[in-house]
Amino acid sequence: MCAFLIQSGLPKSLWAEATQFIVWLKNRSPTWAISDITPHERLTGLKPSLAGVPKWGQHVWVHHNSGTKLDKHATEAQWVGYNTESTHAHHIYWLSTHKVSVERNIEFTADMVTVSLPQPQPHIPDIAQPPAPAQTVSQPPPVTNSGEEEVEVEDELDDEPLGAMPAAPRTALH
Repeated sequence: MCAFLIQSGLPKSLWAEATQFIVWLKNRSPTWAISDITPHERLTGLKPSLAGVPKWGQHVWVHHNSGTKLDKHATEAQWVGYNTESTHAHHIYWLSTHKVSVERNIEFTADMVTVSLPQPQPHIPDIAQPPAPAQTVSQPPPVTNSGEEEVEVEDELDDEPLGAMPAAPRTALH
């Protein structure tokens, strides 16, 4: 409970709200005492999901419909837990009045936004490896007097000595 209060920067007078939220979290966390399931699952038969649980003390905007079109329609406050009597209501701490109320029409905001940019890697030459040899660019074959390209033909019988007769193909006898 102390860690919640210190991390959020909220006053110590909210210890009961912090304790209520911690109990809510513990009831949705597995425990070895009842075969590694959650107390909430044991009671309801439904496995709870903690995905999207807000951070205790997170800044929120509470919407209200009073005023004209040009007036502000939301007030900033801090979220301090869920209301146990309704699944759509939240406990909200008002910094201006130092009071907690139950509100339904709220919008969560991120306390901070993390943007990660790729860091450029400095080029460090590898001294141990010799420089790569220069690549040769293939040139087109030279042109003959007739205007046709001159192409070299490789001898397909490189393995046999000059002047030797090529071996006759072997045929299978049945």
